[in-house]
Amino acid sequence: TFRLGLVTDTLDIWGTVTEETGKTASFDEVLKILPQFTGKIKQVPPMYSALKKDGVRLYELARQGVKVEREERECEIFVLEVEELSENEFSLYTECSSGTYIRSLIYDIGEALGTGAVMTSLNRSFACGISESECITLQELENYRDNNELEKVIIPVDKILSEYPKINVTKPQGVRFKNGGELLKNRLKGEVPFGLIRVYCDKRPNKANIKTLPYPGFPTDLQS
Repeated sequence: TFRLGLVTDTLDIWGTVTEETGKTASFDEVLKILPQFTGKIKQVPPMYSALKKDGVRLYELARQGVKVEREERECEIFVLEVEELSENEFSLYTECSSGTYIRSLIYDIGEALGTGAVMTSLNRSFACGISESECITLQELENYRDNNELEKVIIPVDKILSEYPKINVTKPQGVRFKNGGELLKNRLKGEVPFGLIRVYCDKRPNKANIKTLPYPGFPTDLQS
């Protein structure tokens, strides 16, 4: 969620207020500007973030009162929806690429509206193929452990990697690959996609490995 009319040094409600505009915007005005923040966009990371500048975390510099220039970073917003909660407070739902700073997104929305805006809460409902409904608390995890029932809540590693395409290799290929050897393209069955892929031996998920395929182009061998 976010609130209009404020700007803080951390870009969220818990930071020090640097500007209080007292301005607000209607739901229709907020809705109207959302298209400019969908698709591939560029944003400046917050000073209060874990990114490094000359080997030092930005938040460490920020706590010392030091502000440095940050390069814009590209991210992608696949879905962006808004709901009005009160006169100047809204709920924002987004599906986005990794590396997206929601605080920066909200700040940029406030700048576009001319009102200023700060994030007031954040809830990550889905990441890496895992939804919030599949998550449990540490206390619940301890209870499962104490009752010898951990197998009921353990999520297979393969599910977390399910966004990547997969290929199957023979047993000899699997041994070679597991030991860091190359996979010969002309000995692999089917089309091999670019990027990160899952490699299976004997089609067993617990034998999955992740490798990066060269791009662009496709040499005779796939380097590990």
